Amino acid sequence: MSNVRKVAQNSTIILGGSVLNRIFEVICIFLLADILEVVEMGYYRTIFFYFSLWALVIDLGTQHIITREGARNREKLFSYIFSGFAIGTVVFVLIAVLSYGVLQLTSYPQAVKDLFFYGLLSVVVSSRFKSYRKIFEIIFVVDFKMLFPTILNVLDRLVFLGFIIAIIRFSHSLSDAVLLTVAADAIGFLLLAIIYIVKYKAPKLNFDLSQWKFLTGQSWPMLFSSFLNVLNMRISLIIVTGLLAGTDDIGIYAIALLVAESMSFIPYAVARPIFPVLSQKFVKSRDVFLKVYAVMIKYLLLIVFPIVTYLVIELDEIISIMVRLFLRDEYLASIEVARILLLSEVFLFAFVGFVNGIIASNKQIYNIAVTAVSATCNIILLLILIPKCGLNGAAVSVVISFGVYMITGLFIPAIREFVIIIIRTMFRQFVVSGITGGIIYYLDLNLWWSLAGGTVIYLILAYTFRVITRDDLELLNEVKPTKAVRWLMGKLK
Repeated sequence: MSNVRKVAQNSTIILGGSVLNRIFEVICIFLLADILEVVEMGYYRTIFFYFSLWALVIDLGTQHIITREGARNREKLFSYIFSGFAIGTVVFVLIAVLSYGVLQLTSYPQAVKDLFFYGLLSVVVSSRFKSYRKIFEIIFVVDFKMLFPTILNVLDRLVFLGFIIAIIRFSHSLSDAVLLTVAADAIGFLLLAIIYIVKYKAPKLNFDLSQWKFLTGQSWPMLFSSFLNVLNMRISLIIVTGLLAGTDDIGIYAIALLVAESMSFIPYAVARPIFPVLSQKFVKSRDVFLKVYAVMIKYLLLIVFPIVTYLVIELDEIISIMVRLFLRDEYLASIEVARILLLSEVFLFAFVGFVNGIIASNKQIYNIAVTAVSATCNIILLLILIPKCGLNGAAVSVVISFGVYMITGLFIPAIREFVIIIIRTMFRQFVVSGITGGIIYYLDLNLWWSLAGGTVIYLILAYTFRVITRDDLELLNEVKPTKAVRWLMGKLK
């Protein structure tokens, strides 16, 4: 089977699983939002954000490096993975000590501090963010066999949904919500470990310090940039929690952030199977590498632009339906904030492709500068705009800071070509999405007609402006040959 087909199949598997994950997770979160008080909902989101930051260092940033080197040299893959297990085990002990100490110094309510041990376990078992669990998944990524991990991630959400139903019936406490969130992930983690042992071999701890030195020497830029990137994505919630503590604004912003990030899993699902191919192509042919990178960026933006356009136009009706079904009326205030935050998803999709490109080309060190400038800009703008403009100011700060990474990249010669490819690709798709959005807004259709009509209009305009070309149909035909695709190829000669 060709690499194109393998990548397409695994992207489809991951994307399909991620869609189901997000559907179940959003249902669970919205059910929790109805169960918990608005302030408690904000604390629930803050607890897992706190430990997701600590989880970033669980493998010292070696996950991408292990994947990259394993894709290039399959014989050393397990040795690298076992080093990852050993590094993760040592780091987890340090995380347990340091995170407890730091938590005691914070001004978080005692209710949050009391849930420390529950949250700490999520650093190992969580499928919602980077954790020790992701080290087990490396071999499945390199071998293009992501079906089992994806099914288990979906299982986590199904179990969690069952637990939420139990909470509705028997309890309404924040502590139970956190405990059962971690318990659902723990079940999936144990099953993944069993599948890993059955299909491959029992995990070991490799304390080869020379290999540790190589991996961490390559990964430390990723460690810092990953921390800065997640901080950049979540710092707005932390600052909102600090500046607006004790108000409903915390829960309102948490829901707005959740709505805006409802599709943030997509770029990772698309890019993850492509990363091993990028890593291989870089050592064989730079021209082919850049072509694969450009195709990845093109399809990431081809996905995000129409989704953001549709949601920005129809968000009032979507949130209103959610309020009528299961959300409290207070969350209607999240509509404008979520609409602004949605714009940042365009930059996020492109950023995911950008990061995969520079890691695959051994230029991960430059990611530190890009993310540091973006995060610094975000923090400064948040501290200025939140007191003046409230939650809308926080959302505007996030959008601006997400776009800053492209400007920063233009000033770094080693990665400038990666940014230029993004800008060139983004311009045409921005025009197509803008025209599509204008037509849909003017027609003022209902949700479903807007979706159907917008899809048709977007595809017609995308072909007219050569966003979609015959080359894309040829690629689709290679992935999944069908009579319909061949007919279209004949018509577009």
